[in-house]
Amino acid sequence: MCRPVGPINIEGVIKSAVWHPESFIRGIPMMSGTLGVDRTIPAHYMVQLESIVVSDSEDYRRLLLNSGDVISLSHAEDDGFLKAGMKIRISGLMQLGDEGGYDTFFDKIEIL
Repeated sequence: MCRPVGPINIEGVIKSAVWHPESFIRGIPMMSGTLGVDRTIPAHYMVQLESIVVSDSEDYRRLLLNSGDVISLSHAEDDGFLKAGMKIRISGLMQLGDEGGYDTFFDKIEIL
């Protein structure tokens, strides 16, 4: 179960950034929430940060509980927008979900 996070602001240096294309997951019959329905996961980067500064440490702890030490950031193309070594700021990050997983939303990403 995913606990709600945010909105928070996170700043840090990208340790790794791996892009994943859109994918489709079949629902599991008779399961509750999104786990029971077919769904599409949008294309996204999975970003691991270091030297992190956050606006709300309690929400950041919930983010870590939900998704480990990586953050999913929707991005439609594998265009190298985010790369290891970049310092970034993610504004308005929110994470919502249920038994079937979580969605991450943000207002903007700035490369510093």
